[in-house]
Amino acid sequence: MRFFLLLPLFLSITACVTTETTSFSKNVSVDKEVEARVQIGLGYLQQGKPEMAIFHMKEIVEKQPKSPRVNEVLALALWEAGENDRAEFHFKKMVKYAPEYSRGRMNYASFLLSQDNYKEAKAQLLETTKDIYYPKRGQAFYMLASVYKFLGETDKMIAAYERSIRLDRRNIPALIELAEYRYKEGQYAQSYELHKRYREAVRQSSAKGLLLGIKLARKFDDKGEEASYVLALKNLYPKSAEYLAYLDMTR
Repeated sequence: MRFFLLLPLFLSITACVTTETTSFSKNVSVDKEVEARVQIGLGYLQQGKPEMAIFHMKEIVEKQPKSPRVNEVLALALWEAGENDRAEFHFKKMVKYAPEYSRGRMNYASFLLSQDNYKEAKAQLLETTKDIYYPKRGQAFYMLASVYKFLGETDKMIAAYERSIRLDRRNIPALIELAEYRYKEGQYAQSYELHKRYREAVRQSSAKGLLLGIKLARKFDDKGEEASYVLALKNLYPKSAEYLAYLDMTR
């Protein structure tokens, strides 16, 4: 649960940086300097060097303390470095000065989940899902559904998964999670349809997807499909918890 979407969120704000600049002309505008520093910082984060990212963000955050982008990237770097209190300080500054900054709220929510702060993460995600122009709104609903799942708020979880899928019909994580939930509730036909859409959306099923496929094939007495899923699970994920669970099913 804790790190289920951190990497995609982080990658959504990074850019490839192939050159480094350590000094700036006095003629360069503040906005360009901010962006240059941000790109350098992101480049170091991609390289796994958060301390260098922090170093490059320090000067610009002093010049532009209200910049949401600067505070966001500095917060990510501090988080990566294990400076969680300072990371949260800059995430809060980001939200304070740019409450409409939905991408930043998503990253803040991911940080809060890593700290097991589900209540505040839910609050950040609820605000994000209100932004109808945010291009990753479907992902925000998926994250929100995962928080509801942890908190045991089942009805809200289902509604959030469904909104996520409605916004993105090929939302792979939401499809498999909702398919699995429908199966557990005995709603096998609905589970099968969701699982079918999941299979059509992925190149290669996850171990979870294959195990659910086995269970559904058994429910519908489709021995050929079951055998196909079993073979794929054995060959692709022989050391997985899902394959062990399958073996337990056969005993």
